[in-house]
Amino acid sequence: MAASRILLLLLATIFARIEAAGVVKELTPDDFDKVVGGNKNVLIEFYASWCGHCKALAPEYEKLGRAYKGVKNTIIARIDADRYRSVGSKHDVVGFPTIKFFPKQSKKATDTYNDERTAELMVEFLNTKTGNLVTVVQDPDTATALDDNSFAAIVHDPAKHVLVHFYAPWCGHCKRMAGDYEAVARAFRDEPHVVVAKYDADQNKVYGEQYGVTGYPALKLFLQNNTAVITFDGARDGESIVGFINEHTGCQRALDGTLLPEAGVLATLEWLVADFMANPSKELLDKAIVTSQQLEGEHSSNARYYLTFMDKILKEGKPYVKSERKRLQKVLEGGSMSSKLVREMQIKRNILDAFLRTVKAKAG
Repeated sequence: MAASRILLLLLATIFARIEAAGVVKELTPDDFDKVVGGNKNVLIEFYASWCGHCKALAPEYEKLGRAYKGVKNTIIARIDADRYRSVGSKHDVVGFPTIKFFPKQSKKATDTYNDERTAELMVEFLNTKTGNLVTVVQDPDTATALDDNSFAAIVHDPAKHVLVHFYAPWCGHCKRMAGDYEAVARAFRDEPHVVVAKYDADQNKVYGEQYGVTGYPALKLFLQNNTAVITFDGARDGESIVGFINEHTGCQRALDGTLLPEAGVLATLEWLVADFMANPSKELLDKAIVTSQQLEGEHSSNARYYLTFMDKILKEGKPYVKSERKRLQKVLEGGSMSSKLVREMQIKRNILDAFLRTVKAKAG
């Protein structure tokens, strides 16, 4: 029972609780051919667990599943086509995510969905194929909604970096980007110094004009202390926007909201860790202490984890690194922690991974 609960919580973190919601059927090679070709239409997402675009799609695909929940003639499903490559190959899947429609009584897909990956557009696509008249029930937005009255107080908060999406409700490009932008907002919702916001520049006129917005969508990042306003001109997908925020704010978030593997890792201590893991000694620990005393802010806090781990290794030996890393991972998968504690655990895990990489590098 405990193992099942941990597994479900892990899936919820990675795939926005699609399985937990019970609205998207998870397929395997054992039941794939039993689901397609029957008396129901089937829409299937072929995904890979490591795929960032799949993770960005997850909440939108869940909305689609919820919209079609209870519709008797259609099944919304997905399959890990990286794990089950024979199934993906059989159905001509060459990239992730790929969404294919299998009509009733057909073992072969007749259509591949190639439009923007929003729940609204996927529902429209599926309605045309199935003859249904399903609509999407909108979830509460994660992005902070701004208007002319609230804009200045939030955007010009000196303690915050604020990304603002200037949009118009009638703008097709804005609608197509909406799902990705919500994924970005979810990725940074636990980042205390970052706000992901949106401003209806058609309904509200003041700040679109003030900041030279002449077309939609327009994304502008307002840095802390009002030091600069940077216009985003990259691809309008979640990963690109997350990368843009990371680059200009010093954050290290992935699109799924977790910290990147390099978060917390200190280059200034890298050579000391390598020497220490080759030959642990009190002398090298003392050198690390001196080096850490020169660091400030978050780097200083992270350095304390290094010192703690080095002290533990001296007392318990090198196996401590793997055992502690395994323990932290289990705790993270267990869930039920505050965002602050999750961040701390992820940083500790990343630092232990840095210790382990030096061992592999020496061995190689």
